[in-house]
Amino acid sequence: MGRNEHKKKTKFTVISGDDFVISVEGEVLDEGRFKAFVSTVSESLETIAPPPPFSTGELLKEANRMFKMSSDLVMQIAQDLFETGLITYHRTDSIRVSDAGLRVAEQFLRENFRPRVWSSEGAHECIRPTRPLTSSDIIQLSREGVIQVKLSRDHLRIYDLIFNRFMASQAREAKFVKRKYVIRIEGREFEEERYTSVVDPGWTDYYKVIKIRKQLPEEMEVEVRHIRKPKVPLYSQGDIVSIMKEKKIGRPSTYSTIIGKILMRGYAVERNGKLYSTSLGEKVHSYLVNNYKELVDEQRTALLEKKMDEVESGNMDYQQLLKELFHEIRNRKSSK
Repeated sequence: MGRNEHKKKTKFTVISGDDFVISVEGEVLDEGRFKAFVSTVSESLETIAPPPPFSTGELLKEANRMFKMSSDLVMQIAQDLFETGLITYHRTDSIRVSDAGLRVAEQFLRENFRPRVWSSEGAHECIRPTRPLTSSDIIQLSREGVIQVKLSRDHLRIYDLIFNRFMASQAREAKFVKRKYVIRIEGREFEEERYTSVVDPGWTDYYKVIKIRKQLPEEMEVEVRHIRKPKVPLYSQGDIVSIMKEKKIGRPSTYSTIIGKILMRGYAVERNGKLYSTSLGEKVHSYLVNNYKELVDEQRTALLEKKMDEVESGNMDYQQLLKELFHEIRNRKSSK
């Protein structure tokens, strides 16, 4: 995304009422206050499976979304938790749960326990607590001198996040009532969906990410406003981690390092949780693309990392890979 791409704004219509907001691209209604008429189109019971436990990428993304923590800080905290024996290894792409992990969940969840291995892949397993201890348990045991651990507020927040997500991943499914509405305003129709009641909270007792909202009345007053906002949103650090994971760029051990170096070298700055490219960053990017496009291409980077994985697994000789890279770079230099 170009440096000024986020400054290109488009018009949106925002319709708001009591516990109700809809944003629609374009000026679809005049501004003002209007009466809205609501019809319930459908009501259904929805069974929702729990999310998997954390891999590194997902932990960085959630911690950034929930606490606005940088990737570097989250990884340092996770390192501390790992070194004190409270969580498993924190640099992993796997969501696999070991037998030991299942036993930890069973001890805590008891009758709510629904064992899920999630995946058979990965040298490491997911990021999870090593014992069925909540953060409150850890604080109490620390005060009593049973365990020698000193944790900051941020440590406890990240531990809680890991603990709750893992327990949710091993708990029973949740059941909610979902309603779908059609809202009519000045001859225009808009749709709205929401969860309106809980039948069985299931895993959401441990990981509260689903919001229950009240039912809409048959008639209500709404306010219509016109605003301008970027059509292309800026990225947060969590967004960048998700994109890197999706495009297979980087590894659990390098996600936070890459972002940290980009910020440290002044290629981007962070304001209000969003990343902005700098003129220096754009100049460096332009130079690399113009002179070494093949070497800095996203697909090329992903392919190189795939070959590195093959070396690690023993399916490729590292000297062969080094020779390939050497000849490629030498030929590149001699052609200039």
